Amino acid sequence: MSSTTQSSSSDSPSPDRSYSKWNSRFKCNLYYYRTNYFILIMFVRAMGFLSKPLAVVVAFLTGLSIAFVDER
Repeated sequence: MSSTTQSSSSDSPSPDRSYSKWNSRFKCNLYYYRTNYFILIMFVRAMGFLSKPLAVVVAFLTGLSIAFVDER
């Protein structure tokens, strides 16, 4: 019985390894969700362009004009 408790305590990962594991998992999830949000935004933009293409073009041009005005 004591050999089982000793083997389970020696099998536990070190704090550094556990931190790197969670850090890696966090980065993986961040990339996954960022990709999903990018796809969602592109889908919404495509639907907007299909329903009212002129409004999307005007909004884009307005954004460009604001960017040029802020530069000066």
